[in-house]
Amino acid sequence: KLFLLFKVILGGLPLAVEAVNKNPTLLKNRKLSFWPVDIGRKNGTFGYSVQPIRSMTEMRDKKVVAFIGPGDGCTSEALLAAAWNMPMISFKCSDSVVSNKEIFHTFARTLAPASKVSKSVISLLLNFHWKKFAIIAGTRPYWGPEVAKAIRDLAETEKLTITHFREVSDHIPTDSTINRMQEIVDETYETTRIYVFIGEQIGMVDFVRCLQNRNLLTSGEYMVISVDDEIYDPAVRDNTMQTRFDVHIDSNGDAEGNYTVICMLDEPGYKNNIGKMSMQPVGYFVFTTSSLPEFRYSKLDRQIPWLRGSPPRAEPVCGFKGELCPPKPVDWKYITLSVCIALVFMIAGAFLIKHYRYEQTLAGLLWKVDIKDVTFIIENIEMNGKAKNCFQPCRQSFLNGADTTKRAYTSIGR
Repeated sequence: KLFLLFKVILGGLPLAVEAVNKNPTLLKNRKLSFWPVDIGRKNGTFGYSVQPIRSMTEMRDKKVVAFIGPGDGCTSEALLAAAWNMPMISFKCSDSVVSNKEIFHTFARTLAPASKVSKSVISLLLNFHWKKFAIIAGTRPYWGPEVAKAIRDLAETEKLTITHFREVSDHIPTDSTINRMQEIVDETYETTRIYVFIGEQIGMVDFVRCLQNRNLLTSGEYMVISVDDEIYDPAVRDNTMQTRFDVHIDSNGDAEGNYTVICMLDEPGYKNNIGKMSMQPVGYFVFTTSSLPEFRYSKLDRQIPWLRGSPPRAEPVCGFKGELCPPKPVDWKYITLSVCIALVFMIAGAFLIKHYRYEQTLAGLLWKVDIKDVTFIIENIEMNGKAKNCFQPCRQSFLNGADTTKRAYTSIGR
């Protein structure tokens, strides 16, 4: 039996062996025994890649019939066990390649590989009708790229749309890395509402801060789903408990993950106090006959406290660019009415302009004398030896004492 720095975890192995040996109905006339071997640390040196193979070879020569382990990387060990046609059960191996049973046909594991979380993520997205989302994936932890690939593949199978896929390097909270995250937010927020973040916890916190820098989280229209493959243990218990639970093994020999959905909730005894809130479990996943697990709330009265009272939409009603809302049909009644009103205003405007011009013309004629008010006195006058008819105009109003000795002459013809 191989193990890598999991002596504490494997402390339950002697108890399991003892329980099996004491049960006469399990192995009649047979007893189990185990042989632990330390294969060293995973430090990337040549010694690590050789030591597990050497230890497995020694154990096979001593008639060992099965292997338990190793506790971390297991690709080369699983391949060797398949070549020898010997069963190998790993209690903690995250390599996705060993799920290929055409090659690793003797391998199984009791802890789900990191890529198994993809089923729970897709199930959560489908439960809230989030069929469009963006993936922000980090290169660390080591399982980050595998999880991102698994989510992309499963999303394509379930006909979900990935609006954006962005990778971030090892996150160290410096100006350059935070600026890079802010650039990602600036590039994606207009065509994304749901983000799936895969990476270190500190990177997730900085990513949420970048969203908040644009005030995207105050309206409740944006959502961040963070994937954490570590074991969730809200409290360390002082007592020791022995309990049974179900483990689902699929056709590839991989255990299905037992994942929990946690969110920010009020601490007991406090309400609407941000300083007294913490991440608490609200839901879990149940495996059914479907290929995807089913999301369920742990308690119906303890659900996710949505800011707007309901889950955000994966995209606006009319789409990110209004492409989902066709233009409204033309209503000819309103068009005809608008044209008639416009014509009335145009005609009224024309009359007003004509009236204005007429008034201006009349105002210019007020100084002229009507011909009816003029009396003409005809005299014969010689001017320069020529006879001309001259007129002396005399207004009726001049008779009241005005000077009539003045005369005005004008030539009216020859």
